[in-house]
Parts: sequence; structure tokens; C-alpha cells
Amino acid sequence: AGLFRRGAGAASGVITRTSMLRGFVECARDLGKARILLERMEAEKVMAARPNVRTANTFLRGCLTLGAVEDAEAVLKRMESKWAADDEWRDSHGGAPDASSYETVVSLLCQALRHADASSLAKKAIKKIGESPGCASMFVAVARAAMVCGELDAAAAAAKRARQLLDEEAKLPKQKWSDVAG
Repeated sequence: AGLFRRGAGAASGVITRTSMLRGFVECARDLGKARILLERMEAEKVMAARPNVRTANTFLRGCLTLGAVEDAEAVLKRMESKWAADDEWRDSHGGAPDASSYETVVSLLCQALRHADASSLAKKAIKKIGESPGCASMFVAVARAAMVCGELDAAAAAAKRARQLLDEEAKLPKQKWSDVAG
């Protein structure tokens, strides 16, 4: 209860709360407590106390580890619709989903053998944020999930897209991918 009271600086609050969230998902393996913490952070009036993309990605990695597809989809949807719609939250505080956000949810959808949804999300991610050093891996995961489901045409299409992305990546001038990925 004292966690959200005034006291320590708000900037350290988001770091501390993100660390707590990580503890809930990685150590305690309690996504329920992590979800409650994330939702309370989202409701904060002070921008600096709200979750940022690192907080969200920590939660999404917990969802991937624990197989919580619906929770991950819900957080990504809120990031796209609510967090990114708020100019200050998106631009100053880092509320918009990044490549890692999308890659994690795509992986989770593939884990759940929802390769068509994963493929759609991967395409949407590239359209929204552009190509990054993980894009090809999203389509490799889609190809694998489609193959497990026995859908050879979908697997071949995803593998072809992964190959295209890798070929495009190889054509880029020698620079650090971190410069491209942001």
C-alpha cells in the first residue's frame, strides 16, 4: 500500500516498480501481482510514475515465460491505443511499443500455435516501426508454428519473408544495428 504514496522521486519510482514487476514474474512467477502493479502504474496521474516501454517489455517477457497470451495481447493493445495515444506518454516517457514488444508477443502467439495472428502482428510491427534486427526471427517463429500445425503454405510464406528480411539486412552498410534499431 505504501508503494504508491508520495516520498521518493517519481523517476526512481518507475525503475523500482519495474524491478518489482520483474521479481513478480521471474522469481515469484506470479503474473497476477505483476498485472495489478502494472495496472496501478498505468492509473498514475504523474507521468514519471507511469510504466514505460521497459516496464511493459518486462511484463511481456513474463507473459512469454508463463504462457499468458491474453495478458500480453491486452498490454500490447493498451500500449498501442492508450499509452501511444498520449503524446507526452509516448514521446517523453517511452509509452509506445518497440521492436522487442512486438517480437515478444509474436513469439508468444507462435508458442500458442496462433501463427496467423502472429504473422499479422509481425507485418503490423514492421509497418508501424520499420525493420529492426529481430524482424526476421519473428517470421522464422511464424514458419515454425505453421509447420507444427501442418500448414505448409503458411510456413513457406513466412520462411520466404524471413529470408527477404535477412537479405535486406545484409545489404545495409556496415553500421551498428543499435543505430538502426534506435
